Amino acid sequence: MLEVAKPEKKEFQARIVKSEYPVLGSVVADIRRLAKEFKNVPLVSQEPDQYYEEVLLRGFILAYNDRSILDKQDEIELYVNSIDSWALCDSFCSTFKVKPEEREQLFDYLSDYIKDGNEFQQRYAVVMLLSHLLKLDDQGKRNNRRKSLELKDLNSDMESLYINQILELLNREFPKSNASIAVAWLLAEAFIFYPKTVLNFLENNKLDSVTLNKAISKIRESRTPSKEVKEYVLRFKVKSV
Repeated sequence: MLEVAKPEKKEFQARIVKSEYPVLGSVVADIRRLAKEFKNVPLVSQEPDQYYEEVLLRGFILAYNDRSILDKQDEIELYVNSIDSWALCDSFCSTFKVKPEEREQLFDYLSDYIKDGNEFQQRYAVVMLLSHLLKLDDQGKRNNRRKSLELKDLNSDMESLYINQILELLNREFPKSNASIAVAWLLAEAFIFYPKTVLNFLENNKLDSVTLNKAISKIRESRTPSKEVKEYVLRFKVKSV
């Protein structure tokens, strides 16, 4: 990893990624390039990763590997257990390609992490749901994101394959910060596609107050909802206990 390290970026990146692994300051594009070169080469080293970039590289190699995501679940589970940063988690999740025939089994697998996982296992599951399942229509094709969201749109939804299942799964408390932020991010993004369903969820749910209020804040931070919509969602904010 030293050949792609940029020491002048080290301190800045360390503050951003918030990992316990020491950071070398490498450019992510360079790490992705290396991962693509070695994506189908067996990883034989038994030595633990020393640097953040080594963990990131291992995740990219695993995600880019040509085998089915379901065939890699044992290795994925080991990798997820090594994640200690939102950046490691989210970069890993966004790199996968999920085939249509893998979706149902993947959803079941991710559900177990949501129900029984630790902070970063939960975040991994939520970001995978957001990246690969949330935005699918009822035919399994990706919905186009709205360019704007007005008050008149709040009583309508795009067609969805998974929104009801996802909301049912997330209808619980998320006391750990990295999982809570991911859930809020997912709900804010879901609101753009399925405002009617998400509004019903915001009105009646079992989320902890921190996660619920964070979701509302993220909706209001988005450029897509109108000013009127952003004011409207404030009614679902609750006082933190």
